[in-house]
Amino acid sequence: MFTIVFLSFHSGKHVKRLVSSIEKKYPIIVIENSLNTELKNELEKKYSNVRVIIPSKNIGISAGYNLGIKESKTNFVKL
Repeated sequence: MFTIVFLSFHSGKHVKRLVSSIEKKYPIIVIENSLNTELKNELEKKYSNVRVIIPSKNIGISAGYNLGIKESKTNFVKL
């Protein structure tokens, strides 16, 4: 099993499309760098396999992916 990690910055529409197309058996972590709490609430309410992490500030691409990897509970991660 693996976790899928997405990084987002004002791209909620695309993240919603991607999440809806992935089988629910895969855990998904979204790092939302735009601090969009509405996206977090919507995705976590609609999909039980999705976790949205909102850092206190925009941490960029590399740190965002590192955070997603760190928060994963599976042995493998798909970026």
